[in-house]
Amino acid sequence: MNVDKNFQELERDGYTILPDALSSQEVVATRQAVEEFLDTEETVARGTGTQTDNLRNAHAIVGKHPHFYEFFLNSPVMRVVRGVLGEDARMYDANVRVPMPTGNRDAKKGFQVHVDREDYAVLPFVKGQHFPMALNVVWCLVDFTKENGSTLLWPGSHHSCQVPDPDADASDAIQVEAPAGSAIVWDAAIWHQGGINF
Repeated sequence: MNVDKNFQELERDGYTILPDALSSQEVVATRQAVEEFLDTEETVARGTGTQTDNLRNAHAIVGKHPHFYEFFLNSPVMRVVRGVLGEDARMYDANVRVPMPTGNRDAKKGFQVHVDREDYAVLPFVKGQHFPMALNVVWCLVDFTKENGSTLLWPGSHHSCQVPDPDADASDAIQVEAPAGSAIVWDAAIWHQGGINF
């Protein structure tokens, strides 16, 4: 693992990919845990609009299944996170997001271009220089592809110190692809948008 390369990519592009963050056994166990609590929460989640025909979603998963009590202490990812944010970095939240094979989007559910935690990741730096305040980590439990709804990113957009128009044109975006077991780490200030699972 070339951590210096990861740091350089995060600074320049706003994202980096760790291709072997999870073993094949860890991928299988994590997928099983995800399915278990998505099934358990489905009725409530559909009642609140968190889950729809186009998206399965669960929030605050750390305390919802024993598998996740220590899952996020993953060594390769923590080396990158602590290298960027410092040894005192803390996890803010953990969610599951599964775009379903419907070929559709749900407005205002992450499918529009946005940044995360804009109040402290972007707005303090408007008309100034960006400083990384938060990182997102996407854990690929299946191959992350354009066909199944991988995330769109706008490389370098974290340096703009701007919150994007949610209806911005996606022609400048790339759609990130990575094999199962990868972790995709990105600066919370990078412009990004959920993909469609066709």
